[in-house]
Amino acid sequence: LLIREFDLDIQIDIGKFATFVYLLMDEEFSSMPFGERANVMKQDYNIEVSEITLKRWYKKLVDNNVVETDRLRKTYWVSMYVDG
Repeated sequence: LLIREFDLDIQIDIGKFATFVYLLMDEEFSSMPFGERANVMKQDYNIEVSEITLKRWYKKLVDNNVVETDRLRKTYWVSMYVDG
């Protein structure tokens, strides 16, 4: 479902992607530079993922209007009500 919803490559490690999405809910994590985010995922969750991959995933979330950012690089979750 996540792969289809966000038009992700089928070779993506969905567990790593889901962890990244979960961590974005943390204000401190979501305001870190991508290199630091990769380090946190490695140290705290034993997940190795490159800074470039995190940037690609983040762009997918922004392009699909799941998150928005301001000039201070803070992340805001977007939600909406769909009738039906």
